[in-house]
Amino acid sequence: MKIKQLVVIDDFIRRDYAHAKRFFYNLLREPVRQGTGFSLNFSARDSENNNLRSGFDFNTFIEMAAPDGKWQPHYHHISDGAKQYLNKHILPDSFCLSYELPVWLKKILEENKVSYFDFRIAPLRFARDLYIAVNTNNTLLKNRLAKFIVGSNEIKLEAALIESAMQIRTELNNPNCASGQPVIVYIGQTEFDASLLNEQGEFVRVADYADQLKNYVGTHKLVYKAHPWAKEFAVKEKQQIEKILEQNIELAEYSVYQYLSMPTNTSFIGLSSSVLQEAEFFGKESHVLFAPICPLNIQTGKKDHLLIRFEDFISPEFWWAILTPEHEAPEVKKLPQLQASHLRQLHNVWWGYADYLLEGNEIIEKLSEQVIGRLD
Repeated sequence: MKIKQLVVIDDFIRRDYAHAKRFFYNLLREPVRQGTGFSLNFSARDSENNNLRSGFDFNTFIEMAAPDGKWQPHYHHISDGAKQYLNKHILPDSFCLSYELPVWLKKILEENKVSYFDFRIAPLRFARDLYIAVNTNNTLLKNRLAKFIVGSNEIKLEAALIESAMQIRTELNNPNCASGQPVIVYIGQTEFDASLLNEQGEFVRVADYADQLKNYVGTHKLVYKAHPWAKEFAVKEKQQIEKILEQNIELAEYSVYQYLSMPTNTSFIGLSSSVLQEAEFFGKESHVLFAPICPLNIQTGKKDHLLIRFEDFISPEFWWAILTPEHEAPEVKKLPQLQASHLRQLHNVWWGYADYLLEGNEIIEKLSEQVIGRLD
């Protein structure tokens, strides 16, 4: 595999979540450098130092690819002019790293035989740490990834940890929960989730799958689990489901992982939520009405995304092994596993590190909300 430079290209058209893309590229820059010797330059979104051919203008490309200023209609397809403009600026023997590779870019890279490495946070979110889902069109690279791939048995062990913990918490706090009747949980999503876009660039809705929903539910009880960010859209979607089923439905009483961990006969349905992929590892049935945005090889057996551990993903050894194993191995293979803040806690000295731990920490914020709520 001949690589002259790494280039960062992702969904330039979609401005949302650019901060998440920057986070991952910044995270990888040093491990990639130590492992391979390559510089992981910046995205053309942020800098002219981007390893595309000199002269590439980000705004020109956007105007050609999405003249209407919208990303949704162009998630699967962009104009021929935009394709040609991007193609002529990809240097020979480039290797593309892409966070959440969009469909339009995947088509361009495959048509032009440019190797890519697509990565994203995996849809299985219950393990002790998040996994990374990766995919590539390069056969040699896929073979080199083999030793890092996580299999279904490890995932099931992770699921067993949270399942046992959630069951005992639920039994203690909600003693009647485990003895409830079988229930189907509809998992809602946000209104403009990219996983809901069809080939025509339109967002699918539950009404598009009314017959499938009615047939699956039958005479069973269905409850609606709203996405925490959906707000007004969740209200509308619940109303749509009630119209389809011709009955009122209750809001879900418990959390997703409480339902996944219940010993009772609980199943799940939805359009494309990642919870529907998680259900299998808890021994639960699920039904996907549309399609997951990140299908996993361990579930489909096809050329879909592979799972790797985050600690491997950020190690110089990983990038050396998959991109430049013919070169000398990096001096530091991966960060050593340390007991976090051991001396800080013993000596109770934190300096500015305390700000890092607390500022914008979602867990701290939620904990504060709960404490304040109980005090009120």
